[in-house]
Amino acid sequence: MIDPRAKPKAYLRLMAMVALMGIISAVVTFSFMALVHQGTKLVWEQTAQAVGIDPRLFTLLVCAIGGLLVGLMVKLFGDHSGIFAEVMLEFGKTGRFDYRNAPGIVITAFISLISGASLGPEAPLADACGGLGTWASDRLKLDDQETCMSCMSPWAR
Repeated sequence: MIDPRAKPKAYLRLMAMVALMGIISAVVTFSFMALVHQGTKLVWEQTAQAVGIDPRLFTLLVCAIGGLLVGLMVKLFGDHSGIFAEVMLEFGKTGRFDYRNAPGIVITAFISLISGASLGPEAPLADACGGLGTWASDRLKLDDQETCMSCMSPWAR
């Protein structure tokens, strides 16, 4: 069924932006994961060998220093951490990510991950990539209704 109110140019523009944001998000995700991998390798392999202390003491020191640094980052940037499900629930309610907090969340997560935290990169990456999308839509002054009407399935109307 063809919607006579559909605007092909607006839809194509939206799809081009979605593709571009997908590429940018992939680059951000790959870069973050590569940095975490290199940071983990640097701390847990190279520094551990260079220091030459008992591995149990080294683990304790790295985790304690990492915890202190994460505490400082939370004090500096604020406590905006969240479980992935909570991040997505908030997005479901508002349709937006607060991009102002994304840099602090990413930096805090980076330090936390390389110092041995038992969390994953899902929530900070969702904040970073979702924040980029929200920021781009704000800068392009996209209309929520136009965007929704352009991409909504005819069966959902």
